[in-house]
Amino acid sequence: MKKLGQLLLLITLTLTACKQNDRQEKSHNQTFNDKTEMQFNSATETENYTRKETIYGRTYGTALTMDIFTPKKNSNGLGIVLFISEGWYSEREKTQYNIPIYIDEFIKKGYTVFAVIHGSNPKFSLQENYEHAKRAVRFIRHNATEFGINPNKIGATGDSAGGHLSLLVGSDKETQDKNSEDPVERQSCKVQAIVAFFPPTDFFNWGKADNKMLGNHPTV
Repeated sequence: MKKLGQLLLLITLTLTACKQNDRQEKSHNQTFNDKTEMQFNSATETENYTRKETIYGRTYGTALTMDIFTPKKNSNGLGIVLFISEGWYSEREKTQYNIPIYIDEFIKKGYTVFAVIHGSNPKFSLQENYEHAKRAVRFIRHNATEFGINPNKIGATGDSAGGHLSLLVGSDKETQDKNSEDPVERQSCKVQAIVAFFPPTDFFNWGKADNKMLGNHPTV
């Protein structure tokens, strides 16, 4: 029995150490793909726009994607970054829901829309979502010529957690990592306009005790 107890203690200590190392690695080892050429995975089109999906980065083996909606006529050369996020949970299927609400209206005005999908909770933390959002803006600016937009006139929008990410990117003081080997990371993540719909902003006074503010989403 004594040996069994010692064995269980050893296993517990080992698992605890592994979990701590994993948390430290996750918080300090954010990595992105340095392959910056366009890699379109799928393409569709309607009477008003073309839609293409591309990868804007990779982290921990996970592809980070965005859908690019380009107006077929009357393009104004301006880009809108739409963060698809609810409770910091992001999935491409939600993009379809946002087409009649946001994307169609932007297209009518000539904007190119970038519907950005970030890594979802609980696998990725809010801080990592923030890094994904900044990466998306940098990627768009780096490839502005390819997308037919002005790199110095990019706006960000979204609702709920998407609005929160828009505010974070819009108020970010950091511009770019000039020493990075990745040309995308050398680009600025600043945006020139922000419209955030009902974003969470005050996390010190957010709801009541035991009230699930995120509904059915996993715990953040």
